[in-house]
Amino acid sequence: MLGALFGRRRLRCWVIKQIDDGLLHLCGKGTLVTDLKPREAEALLRNGQYRGGVRMGDTGIVLNSHLFAALVPENTLQLDDLHRAHWRTRIWEVSRVPQRCWTWTGRLTCEPSLPDTLPHFTSTEDLTAVVRHVDPDRPPPGQVVFRPEDELESPDDLRDSIDEDRRLRRKREDDWKDDDE
Repeated sequence: MLGALFGRRRLRCWVIKQIDDGLLHLCGKGTLVTDLKPREAEALLRNGQYRGGVRMGDTGIVLNSHLFAALVPENTLQLDDLHRAHWRTRIWEVSRVPQRCWTWTGRLTCEPSLPDTLPHFTSTEDLTAVVRHVDPDRPPPGQVVFRPEDELESPDDLRDSIDEDRRLRRKREDDWKDDDE
């Protein structure tokens, strides 16, 4: 409110993580976080040259604009009832980018969302480059032991610890008995 009184208005924009052929990976709306004058920031945003912070939605999370493919003024991109984007004289399918992917620096892929939910696609990290380096025939390094989640020590370590404690207790008792004699 004070910002509005003193000439600082919030510059809202759409945050696009990745642009594919006919598909926008859309993070949602954001607000520019800048010390620039609103007109300067708005001009940079309109020309696709804004560099700086973006507050993501209503989360309070501020990320640098270099993480995103495009920041688009709020009024230049519209979503229709089917959650398709109307931008740059084209109609684009939209894939929702979950928060965990906002800082992902690799490529995104999209998967179908749950039935009857909009948008119809959800973005996820593209791990094909990682999977290519995995050799399914090679055994994993080391051995993995699964234990109950609340178990703090292995049973062998626990038995050794109990035996050590008993041994020290007996020694203290024997030393104490020697002092009395």
